Amino acid sequence: MAPLLAIRDLRIAFPGEGGGWVEVVRGVSLDVASGEVVGLVGESGAGKSLTALAVLGLLPPPGRVVGGAIELDGVDLLGLREPELRRLRGTEIGLVAQEPAAALHPMLTVGRQLTETIRTHRGGSAAEARRLAAERLDRLALAEPAQLLDRYPHQISGGQRQRVALALALAGEPRLLIADEPTAALDPTLQHEVVDALIEQVRASGSSVLWISHDLPLVAEICDRAAVIYAGEVIERGPVGGLFRDAAHPYTRGLLAASPSFDATSVGALPEAIPGQPPDASQRLPGCAFEPRCRERFDGCDREIPAWVEVAPGHGAKCRARAAELVRSR
Repeated sequence: MAPLLAIRDLRIAFPGEGGGWVEVVRGVSLDVASGEVVGLVGESGAGKSLTALAVLGLLPPPGRVVGGAIELDGVDLLGLREPELRRLRGTEIGLVAQEPAAALHPMLTVGRQLTETIRTHRGGSAAEARRLAAERLDRLALAEPAQLLDRYPHQISGGQRQRVALALALAGEPRLLIADEPTAALDPTLQHEVVDALIEQVRASGSSVLWISHDLPLVAEICDRAAVIYAGEVIERGPVGGLFRDAAHPYTRGLLAASPSFDATSVGALPEAIPGQPPDASQRLPGCAFEPRCRERFDGCDREIPAWVEVAPGHGAKCRARAAELVRSR
């Protein structure tokens, strides 16, 4: 069965300081099946958000896609013109940004923004749209939704604004929801409330989700599968159970060790930071991009591009050390 979203060898570039183009996303490939929640995890600047914006056709200029393919249910998104993409946004693909201020107009009430969005995507009367807007807010566990519709964004809390932004993204009942670190600005208690409400909604509707995050415990909790991105490349992907229980790439293991709450048995233990810094996109090594920071590197890692290695069904990584380990075990 074909995936709902298929990204193949996606490459995104920006102009370099000395001329030419610098690839900041280099060959990203991942799938999201119908009804599936897939996490895309990695450090800041790894290319997570740029990948999501490319799906939406919203790359910030002068960035551009220089290679690869993006398909939604078989439709080539990179081949669509802006008016065609605009029709897909909201109805086929929804976006929840990290900062709700990016989605909410400060001069319009919550009700006006929601009802106009609902009528744009679904039609109907203003009264029916208002009823549906209040119902959507209620489903996202917002108290007194009817009263909330008459308030402006500055009159409600940060957690309420984020849930209103979620309601806007879900108003057109999109088949694919892209959630770009939507709870990063919230405190832990609110994070869980918002995430639980969102996942309940998407599971009930059968929508698919591409969940972008650096929060590995959260991804392990809510996602079916995950892809780990480093320096613009997917270096590991697989079902969350196997990926986080038996991470195949040293970078993934480093992310797990750096997460303060991933292992409940090590409460009080200090997280272990990954040494060094991500590479400059304009000065890439010919081999593995993670090699300068890797504790498991050996001769050749700085010169040879690692091949993709399957370590379990549906679980693979780009790592010469893991490939050598598998050869030895056989």
